[in-house]
Amino acid sequence: MNNSDLHKNTIDLIGKKFGKLSVVELDHKKTVKYKNGRHRTTYFWKCKCDCGNEVIRSGNSLRAGYTKSCGCNQLEKKKENINMKKMLQIKTNTNKIDLTNRIFGKLLVLGLDHKKEVINKNGKKKTYYYWKCACECGNEVIRSGESLRRGATKSCGCYKFYQQMLTNEKKKYYNNIKENVEEFEYDL
Repeated sequence: MNNSDLHKNTIDLIGKKFGKLSVVELDHKKTVKYKNGRHRTTYFWKCKCDCGNEVIRSGNSLRAGYTKSCGCNQLEKKKENINMKKMLQIKTNTNKIDLTNRIFGKLLVLGLDHKKEVINKNGKKKTYYYWKCACECGNEVIRSGESLRRGATKSCGCYKFYQQMLTNEKKKYYNNIKENVEEFEYDL
């Protein structure tokens, strides 16, 4: 198709880039007639992806940002998700999840410190893993993987101390304001 087939109000997309897709040429148009007599024309464009594939996409989906590649983006994301799952679930005959180099709040996990096996009331054996962590404040602590993943542990204890200190400072500030307001008399 030629550009002369474009309606006067239609935007020419040739040469424009949307995500990984570069518009090469107008491929075809499709007109739909509605029951009320109105019609709508949709233009479809041939696009070349950065990966080398050629696809045909509607101008509406390109401009709205719904289409950003030939589909290779989804494949890349799928591969990344699979790799992430594999990385998080390094199995060595246990259900241990490797937390090394992950960050939980203010803690960076340095590596596995030790594991502890416990037998519960039912006689089932459960293994708890304890990780050596470095806090942003410089302290090193050992925390259980379960408490790190649940979000129960976010620092070496310095964050809780800091929050308490802030709370005390706020109380002092508001008490000071309250005292000043009580001393001030209003003339009505």
